Amino acid sequence: MNLSIIILAAGGSTRLGKPKQLLKYEGKTLIENCIESVIMLAPKTQINVVLGAYFFEILPFVQNYEVNILENRNWQNGMSASIKMGVLAGLESNSDAILFLTSDQIFVTKAYLETLITEFKNNQSKICASIYEQEMGIPMIVPKDFFDDLLRLEGDKGGKFLTKKYPSQTRVIAFEKGIVDIDTIEDVSKYLPTQD
Repeated sequence: MNLSIIILAAGGSTRLGKPKQLLKYEGKTLIENCIESVIMLAPKTQINVVLGAYFFEILPFVQNYEVNILENRNWQNGMSASIKMGVLAGLESNSDAILFLTSDQIFVTKAYLETLITEFKNNQSKICASIYEQEMGIPMIVPKDFFDDLLRLEGDKGGKFLTKKYPSQTRVIAFEKGIVDIDTIEDVSKYLPTQD
């Protein structure tokens, strides 16, 4: 199975007012923590990092890793633009499936991602999504049979719509802490209180 990994990190952090990708957690930026988790998970896998807003501020924290950096100049069009860039990169590398994740879900661990990948390996024709508070979402693995659906996305939509469109073709893994992502100053105060 040729699995590629897409880290969606192009957003403008509008509710926070500064790039959340560069917030510190356990001594490193969120984007570095995310990259290092997936590199440990699958060191020979193609890892694509989609950047957009704050491209030049974030780039120095990414460029020393063995990842493929994609610049989404249309990041203001919403997450769909980044997802489509990732899918096109996956098609170029002949991926059988893509693991999508973001850098602001701070409780995503290598161990959790291994669980998600194991579930997918046992059900390779199905979407494998995380579920938290009755909502399905990322981290999510999407097999190539659904790439065309992703390429038709528009606006600020993500892969969640696939789980609603194809419920019988979706497997879910419970991930209670997946509900935590960093969007606001209040989130930072609660989960990342020791910022420089």
